[in-house]
Amino acid sequence: MWISFQCKLGGKVDQFWMQTNKYSNGTLKEGDNGYVKPISTPVDIINLSLGGKSTMSCESNSYMQDAVTAAYKMNISIAIAAGNEATDTTYVTPVNCEEALGIASSKMSGEISSFSNFGQFADIAFNGEDINSALIGTSLYGNTSGYCSTSANYDNCYGEGSGTSMSAPSAVGVLALLKMVHPDLSAKEREAMMLSTAAPYELNGHGQASRASKVGYGAGVANAYNAIRNDALAIDSVNVQHRYEEFVSPAQEAYLTQMIEVVPTACSMYNVQFGSLQHHVSGISYNIMQTNATGNISSVSFDKTIVTDVPRTIVDTTTYLRAAVQSCKNGTCGDIVEVDFSHSVSPSICEG
Repeated sequence: MWISFQCKLGGKVDQFWMQTNKYSNGTLKEGDNGYVKPISTPVDIINLSLGGKSTMSCESNSYMQDAVTAAYKMNISIAIAAGNEATDTTYVTPVNCEEALGIASSKMSGEISSFSNFGQFADIAFNGEDINSALIGTSLYGNTSGYCSTSANYDNCYGEGSGTSMSAPSAVGVLALLKMVHPDLSAKEREAMMLSTAAPYELNGHGQASRASKVGYGAGVANAYNAIRNDALAIDSVNVQHRYEEFVSPAQEAYLTQMIEVVPTACSMYNVQFGSLQHHVSGISYNIMQTNATGNISSVSFDKTIVTDVPRTIVDTTTYLRAAVQSCKNGTCGDIVEVDFSHSVSPSICEG
C-alpha cells in the first residue's frame, strides 16, 4: 500500500491512499503502477511500506527508478520501508532506488531492530517495534477474534505491530511537519534537516560497539524535535563528558594508567558535542576556541582556535582551562557559547 500526503498551512495534512495488493503477494510492477498514479496529484510526500528481495538494482527496473526521479523533480519526498529480512538493502527493492529515503527500524534504545534491513540504502531509523496501530479485519493478518470488522462496538480496532512498515509512516510525519514549518524548502532540503539532526547509536549500554554501528542504518535515529527547530547557527546545548569517564573496572584503570605514561594529557581530555545537528552539513563549520582569560566569554581574546565541520570534538584542557564553541554558516557566525566542564565526571585515577 502507498499513502501520499498533501501538507497545507494552518497545520492540516490531507491523506490519500491506494491499495496495491492486500495480501503481501503483489509484484513490483503493480506497486509501481500504484505509485506512479499519485505523482500527477498535488501531494508532497509518498510513503511506500512495501518491497521485497531482489537480485537486481533499482536501475535494472527502470520504470521504478524513473518514477522515483519523476517524483523528486516535482518536489515530492518518498519514504520507503527498508524491509524486514535482516539483510542488506542493496538487494531489496524499491528501497534500493537512488534518491528515495530508506527507513530502517530501531528499538527504543536506538539499537537497530533484529529484523530490520540495513546498509547503504537505509538512510535513517525510526522506532518500528510494538507500534500501536489500526488492525485489518481479515484472517490473512492473523487471529481475527474480536477484530473491529466483526466487533459490534468497534472497541478492538487497534493492536501492536512491528516492522519497517511501522517506521516509514513516522518519517512521513516528520517530513509533513517540516513541510508546514518550511513550506518554501525543497523536498531534499527538508530531508537533509531530518538526516542532519539524527543521532548515531554507536555504543550499547555496555560501552561496546552497537550492531547498528556495524551494519549501518544511515544517519541514525531520527529526532523530530531537533529537525523542526533546526537552526545551524544556534548552539543552545553543549554536552561534555570526560573522554575516559567510563573507565571504572580494574582492567580499564590499569590500561588508563599505562596510557597516561604515553599520553600525559589523557586526564585533561573531554568529549564535547554541541548544537542540534549530528553530522556534517555543507556550508556549516564550527570554531572551538580556548583561553585562560577571565571575564565574559563573548568578549575575551582566544589563544587557540580549531575549525571543524562536524559538531563534536575532543578538548584538551591541559594548557587552556576555558573553552567555547561557535557555529558558522557560509561565513556568518552565531553566538559564542562557553563549554562547562564542571559537571563532567573524571575516572578516579585522574582525581589524585
